Amino acid sequence: MKCPRCGRDDELYLRKYSGEILCRACLKNSILNKVRRTVGRHDLLERSCSLAYLKLHRPYDDLALDIFLDMERRFPEVSVDVIGLPDVGMEKVSIHLRDVIDYAFSSGYDRIVIPAFLEDVVVLFVRYIYTGSPELIFIDGIGYVMCHRTNPPIVSPFAEVMSKELVYLAGIDEKLTPMMKFVRRLEKDTPGALYNMYHSYHVLLKNSLNLS
Repeated sequence: MKCPRCGRDDELYLRKYSGEILCRACLKNSILNKVRRTVGRHDLLERSCSLAYLKLHRPYDDLALDIFLDMERRFPEVSVDVIGLPDVGMEKVSIHLRDVIDYAFSSGYDRIVIPAFLEDVVVLFVRYIYTGSPELIFIDGIGYVMCHRTNPPIVSPFAEVMSKELVYLAGIDEKLTPMMKFVRRLEKDTPGALYNMYHSYHVLLKNSLNLS
């Protein structure tokens, strides 16, 4: 079938929350543009900053890194070092955060980039609701550890991108944690629910937590 956006004959993907129908190339370009908009809207990166990018151990993290580096090519002054965390998914990142922050600070990095996707940031918020402990939460693409910004800051340009779209592009299967199954089911039953939660919890947390 022909892609309504570019006219290319290809397999098409339906974004149920928006009604968009996209071929694989247009879907990837759309994800890239979302990453760029998130970076620009919240000033997550600066033109001459040094980045420590945490590459996690999920089946779509290679593709996430490719998209990030594609976005970063517009800023040749930015330097990116990739730090691999073998056998670590998003649910275990908080265990390693202190060591990562200390290493990034001592190495002179200006930002720590964590590829936290929309489902991830919603899971972190739900976990906070259940536990009462905001180990790591993302607001406007910026990470807060126990309600405080870190030094160097943690950022996620992927906070408004659904990881399931990268799963589709990569043509892979993934093992989901119970909490990830919950948020994926929520989005399947009510398209757009995760974006609504994402924007709503920003207002809630900004008004209820002493963020600094």
